Amino acid sequence: MDVYLWTIPFITLTLCGYFFTRLVIEFSKLRTMENIPTSKIKSAAVGYVELKGRVRAFANQPFKTPYSGISCVWYRIEDNNTSGELVWENSIDRQSTEPFVLEDETGRCYIFPEGANVTVRSFTPIVIGDDSYIEEYIAEGEWLYVLGEHHPIPEANSTSTKTEAKYIFTRWLQEKMKLIDKYDVNNNGILDSSELRTIKKDAEYLAEIKLQGNRKDTENLGFVKIPKDERHHFIISSQSEVALIKQHRHKILVAFLGFFIMGSLSVVSINYLPNF
Repeated sequence: MDVYLWTIPFITLTLCGYFFTRLVIEFSKLRTMENIPTSKIKSAAVGYVELKGRVRAFANQPFKTPYSGISCVWYRIEDNNTSGELVWENSIDRQSTEPFVLEDETGRCYIFPEGANVTVRSFTPIVIGDDSYIEEYIAEGEWLYVLGEHHPIPEANSTSTKTEAKYIFTRWLQEKMKLIDKYDVNNNGILDSSELRTIKKDAEYLAEIKLQGNRKDTENLGFVKIPKDERHHFIISSQSEVALIKQHRHKILVAFLGFFIMGSLSVVSINYLPNF
């Protein structure tokens, strides 16, 4: 049996499976977005919710994108090189994971974007020598759509808060270049004692937000993070819900056409195989 005769059926069946998977995923996202009503932040239930509002920087301290220096609350850098060689500076993170604040007319909550499917409207092309990147970002004040798992801020004692703050501070120190960019007030390229105290203070504040619910400034607040149920999508977008639904409908159409065409080609190619 000539294995090369199965090359075309194998390729078409693989692509058929890929398009079918994309069809299921995009249809699931579309159905979720259309069926879940938008909640007000103050009255949002515990669990899977859809929220909309303006985005604010955590602790009122936006940071800057690594290359263009644009003030933002979140960024992602996409490699745009055509050479096939991945060029990257180890000191620069591909994507920020710092929390930020979402607020509407009723209240505010904290968004932990790690693990989210993020789409943005704002981006900047970056060219460094022969390498090119796309720097995507969410600027403070942008309108944001969020679909994720909402939780109230749990109560915690001072011991667990200090432990959490220490963990956050230690993790931040591993991202030295980002800390210098955000906290180096005198622009001397290093973090002095006063700047380190500011970092510790912000780590303690974040720990209290995550663990403590009895402070006046965190009363009735909650946070949104990646859902525990893998069937639930975690979506953050600076595009409108209408635009997102339109995009997903277009992706469903493309996935369906791809599935139909590759499926048809698979049937035809298999029928043309010789009988063994």
